[in-house]
Amino acid sequence: MPDTSPTPDALDRATDAVPAAIFHGAGGQAVRPCTPASVTRRHVRMLDVRPGMNVLEIGTGSGYSAALLAHLVGSSGSVTTVEIDTRLARRAKQLYAAHAFPVDVVVGDGLVGRPGDGPYDRMFVGTTPPDVPGAWLRQLAPDGVLITGVRVGDLPGAYAVARITVDAHRRPAHVGIHHGGYTPMSAPGATAPLTQATGSGKPPCAIALLGARSGASAAALLAALDGKPHVEPTTAPGGSWLPRPRAFSKPPSPTVPASVSAPSTTADRMPHSSPTDS
Repeated sequence: MPDTSPTPDALDRATDAVPAAIFHGAGGQAVRPCTPASVTRRHVRMLDVRPGMNVLEIGTGSGYSAALLAHLVGSSGSVTTVEIDTRLARRAKQLYAAHAFPVDVVVGDGLVGRPGDGPYDRMFVGTTPPDVPGAWLRQLAPDGVLITGVRVGDLPGAYAVARITVDAHRRPAHVGIHHGGYTPMSAPGATAPLTQATGSGKPPCAIALLGARSGASAAALLAALDGKPHVEPTTAPGGSWLPRPRAFSKPPSPTVPASVSAPSTTADRMPHSSPTDS
């Protein structure tokens, strides 16, 4: 693939004019999670942004990438960034105003893009959608380029970065997959409540259940999961979720040791638990 990236001087000037510390904070902890500045610059280089272009960003985050893009397109271009988190959008808008970065901040669901301001010469998505929406491709100009996080498998963390160039009909003409990844997109609306419980053992075990549940229920489930092997009763139709016993002409070999218990059917009916992020 030919190197169509901006000249090093253009990107170097943008890097000097847009200090990452403004958006990431002195210790880089102002917004979490936060893409390292070096990774952002690498992906901006892959996007091949030129003066006068119309650029859409989805996922404002710290605000750093949109500020870089605004410097690259110059006064003859335009940059719009869409962020679903009102707190992050408000923070970025204040920083852009304070440091004179001409970026239009929009609060909304990035999955639908921003059709009113298109078509876009470039689109930068600093997050990973469930699938690449057709709306994004339709909002690109002919020969437009999209950089986005993509899923490459069903395993946790199976992410990569895709560079997609569309043809005159807004269909993918070239797709390149690159090492890296972005966090999954946030769903619109309020965050689902969590019910948490912590055990008294050493080391202590903890559980987090999606939804507003009673603390006693969470504690009871944790105790059941953390206790000795045992069988929990079930209210499932038929009285059991375990497979019906099969008839054998002679005992199966090898036999199941008596000390091994059946799976906990109560736990099977409860939401999966996972440790919370720190």
